This record gives sequence, C-alpha cells and structure tokens, in this order.
Amino acid sequence: MKIFNKKEEQVKKIILLVVLILFVLFLLIKQHWDISNSWSQILLFIFSYGLGLFLMLGDEKYLQKIYLDELEEKILITRSPLFILILPFLSIFVLTSTGSVVGIGLIMALNLVILIEIWQLSTKEDLFNQNFLQNTKKRVNLSEMRIIQIVSSAYFLLILFLLLY
Repeated sequence: MKIFNKKEEQVKKIILLVVLILFVLFLLIKQHWDISNSWSQILLFIFSYGLGLFLMLGDEKYLQKIYLDELEEKILITRSPLFILILPFLSIFVLTSTGSVVGIGLIMALNLVILIEIWQLSTKEDLFNQNFLQNTKKRVNLSEMRIIQIVSSAYFLLILFLLLY
C-alpha cells in the first residue's frame, strides 16, 4: 500500500531538491563564493545528502526487502519510533561536534524527509500512525499530531540554527 500519492511524492522531491540547492548556496556563501577551494566539500555534501535521501526514500522500495524476511510485519526502520527518538541526539552531536560535511549532509537529509512526511501526513491520522508508530500500541489523534508537527518544525529550525554557527 502506498502512503503518498504521486502529487505528494512530487512535492516531496521538489522540496528536497530546492533545499539541496539552498544548502549548496549556503556552503558557497560561507566560503565567500570561492568555488575553487570548496568544490570538494560541495561534492561531498551533495553525495552525503543523496545518501541520506536514498536511506529514507529507498527504505520502502529497496532496503525493506532485505530485512522483510526476518520480520513478521511490514515496518520501515527509518520511520520506526526508536530511530526517530535517537535521530535528534545524533543530529545535535554531528552538527555541534564533528564538523563533517558528509555527516551534516546525511543528517540534514534524514531530518528533512521526516519533517516533510510529518507535514504531509498531519491530516491523515491512520496513515500517520501506520508510518511513524509501527508496532506500538500508542495511537495519536489529530490534536497530538499537530503538536508533533510544531515540535518537529521547531527542532528542524534548531538544527538549522546549529548549522549556521
């Protein structure tokens, strides 16, 4: 069963591409438009951003087939509650301590895909629970989803702020 229709998938891909372009422009501005010294970092960032997108978007299409045989139910590891609970701590660590362009690209892609999906599913209670609360007894209603939407948006703004400084 597909969770997103074709239009929602297109919107997600356009947002991810626009954000990638904005991140590359940010890296260029940070390097004072000196592309001769920063082209390798930009390529590493684009590669790691693409890897993060593959992990998130390819989980349902490709990666799930690898671990599906061992599991009873269809789940997406990259949307599991444990993954989503650990991701903010990992993100803050990578952005504040490592300084790695590869890590930053990967983390930003992971977080952005999850944020886009939270916004896209914020009006679809059953699909939200199926996508983000797999194998849990807890189900969220529309008002709780709104809180999750606000908190996740504030969190993404926080990691963007950490990226600036």
